[in-house]
Amino acid sequence: MTVLFFKPVVVILLLSLLASVTSTPTAERRALKYPRLNPAPDSISNKTYPPRPHELPPFDPLKPKGGVSFTNTKWIKTFDRKFSKLIWAYNWDSAVPDGMPDGIEYTPMLWGAGPQHTTNWKVNAQNAINRGADYILGFNEPDVCGSGTSCISPKAAADAWRTHIQPFRDQAWLGSPAITAGGKEWLKSFLIECSDCDIDFVNLHWYDNQCAWGWFETYMQSIKDVIGNRTIWVTEFNAGAFTQPKATEDQQITFLKNVIPWMDKTDWIERYAWFMAEPNFDGGSLTSSNGQPTKLGQYYAFTQQ
Repeated sequence: MTVLFFKPVVVILLLSLLASVTSTPTAERRALKYPRLNPAPDSISNKTYPPRPHELPPFDPLKPKGGVSFTNTKWIKTFDRKFSKLIWAYNWDSAVPDGMPDGIEYTPMLWGAGPQHTTNWKVNAQNAINRGADYILGFNEPDVCGSGTSCISPKAAADAWRTHIQPFRDQAWLGSPAITAGGKEWLKSFLIECSDCDIDFVNLHWYDNQCAWGWFETYMQSIKDVIGNRTIWVTEFNAGAFTQPKATEDQQITFLKNVIPWMDKTDWIERYAWFMAEPNFDGGSLTSSNGQPTKLGQYYAFTQQ
């Protein structure tokens, strides 16, 4: 057996590095690796769409629920075809991106309450609605403060909501800020602070291991218990992407085989989006570098049997 000796200062540095890695929130680690999740200031869409009737769109409870989060439209074009179960997508931004597939609804998000996101918000959200968006998503992970999260107090989020999102109440269904799996108390406070707001559905994120489908259902029910008659959108979920070791593709497919049928039959789960379509993401991308579905993407978007 070989015994290795390290100088004390080296040991201290190694322990410090390990602590910083293990203590950094998942959302922050994810954002450090995938900077698109901490977006640049929102731009204006290059293409504009003619106004549509100024009225709240009809709600169709039988509409498919599946969607996808993405970083570039070239990674979701493969899902805009016959037999695809994916009908919507978002990219943590508000401007309709170039190349957005015609058959997929782009859902705008007001990522944060700062001017880099609110300056172009009104124009971008209206343009997305004119294109066909029936829904709007609120702030990204305001219950957590770190890279990749919007870090907003419930009161400040309610104030920003009234200013920027509430004005669209007659044109789109409005989604709450997207909380993390630890954000239930933040959400409860926000709903109190924004009790006069038209919050039609709650959107949230969930990450855990590939065997936690029981916990997935239990957590969703715990959120449903505090939101009244609102529905739930699971706008980010992944199983095993950030565990050690990472889940295999087959393990993630097994997870989906357990949770997708449950979500599809649960009437208060309105929509969901797997994280994510990005070939450089090694935690379960739905698309490969040639733009075609991975084995996971094939199951998620086309098979599900």
